Amino acid sequence: MTVSFTNPTQGATVSGIVNVSVTVTSPSSPVTQVAFYKDNRYVSADTTVPYGFSFDASKETNGTHSLAAVAWNAARQSASRGIIVTVTGGISPAPPPVPLSKFAVGDRVVAQTSSNLGLNIRSGPSTGYSIIGTAPNGTLGTILKSPPTVADSYTWYQVKWDNGYTGWSAESFMEKAP
Repeated sequence: MTVSFTNPTQGATVSGIVNVSVTVTSPSSPVTQVAFYKDNRYVSADTTVPYGFSFDASKETNGTHSLAAVAWNAARQSASRGIIVTVTGGISPAPPPVPLSKFAVGDRVVAQTSSNLGLNIRSGPSTGYSIIGTAPNGTLGTILKSPPTVADSYTWYQVKWDNGYTGWSAESFMEKAP
């Protein structure tokens, strides 16, 4: 038993109304049903030739999507096939949310950590970047870039610290200077 997509085909670019169709070969027993899935979610089933369904690509997000068909025959055998298609002319994915800014460019901030080790100053906005210096508790600095960058569960600002370092520090360990 085999399932083959006739429209669209693997890697196709689709837009508008897409009439998805498959052929099913089952030499030993008649086909009883073909179920269709889009992005791993059940869409519909068909019990008559030609097997297929329609979907409106203009209501999908632009980019890659999976289509799959699972066929069963009267002998309770099954076969499946999946393909990937690219939707164009659909919905643009929502942009990532812009974090609310606690600080604005030019704001004066003070380093405040719960340890005496001070606030790490990093070469980029993530814990994956190297530590280029430390701002001891009470060190003042000036915010250079806003809106901030969110990474590693922290909100990062670029700060020019009064102790001579310029780098990225986590919002959780800074307060507005009085």
